[in-house]
Amino acid sequence: MKTTTVRPRDGLDQVPIPPRTELFHFPELEALCPDRCDFSAVIFDFDGTLGDSMWVWENIDDLFCERHGLVLPDTYYDDLTTLSFEQTARFFQEDLGVKMTTEEIADEFNYLAHASYAGEVACKPGAHRYLEILKNRGVAIGIATSLSWYLLEAVLESNGIQEYFDDMAFCDESHGKGEPDVYLLAAERLGARPEDCLVFEDIVVGIESAHRAGMTAGAVIDPHYQQDSTLIKQIADFHIETFEDLLH
Repeated sequence: MKTTTVRPRDGLDQVPIPPRTELFHFPELEALCPDRCDFSAVIFDFDGTLGDSMWVWENIDDLFCERHGLVLPDTYYDDLTTLSFEQTARFFQEDLGVKMTTEEIADEFNYLAHASYAGEVACKPGAHRYLEILKNRGVAIGIATSLSWYLLEAVLESNGIQEYFDDMAFCDESHGKGEPDVYLLAAERLGARPEDCLVFEDIVVGIESAHRAGMTAGAVIDPHYQQDSTLIKQIADFHIETFEDLLH
């Protein structure tokens, strides 16, 4: 089954994006991040940040490995956080010796995960309401993700939140989360200056890369990265347990 990895851009990049220079105040951050509470755009990671979805990949990895007789190295999940979808497929091809093209591997992962993203993955508590608040505030809203467009489109539609996003950027268009490129691409597509962007992330490398892009980074603590929670709280500009923490 062939799937689309990157969002089709036909027509999307043809109209110049007007720069977003107006800053909006975020009163919910006054106690959490008093040094910076005014932004023009918010960029969300999806897996583990907006969506409670990390469990899907543990199941998919096990199923894929069972199908192909593979054993994952102990460092797999640590390494995975820095990789794009295409880079993950290349890891299975080059490091684990799967006799498939990277496109075939990515397609199989997309196929195995699609049912979960289309019907089982839910937004984190408070996420839907917070997106609504941001949209009403006038803030530009984007996504920077290592997911494929095939899966992201399915989960946004199943949760009824696709209307909140002005645009999105994918790691397969730039680099994995270990580099700031995907955040900069998201900012560019929103018409926002990097220094005026607030990023929500759940992983160490994502927070570090958002900082390297010149952005403010708030951490959403996800149980799947509980072992990193102390470091995440130290390096992020602020942290929340769920988006309900931002609702007043």
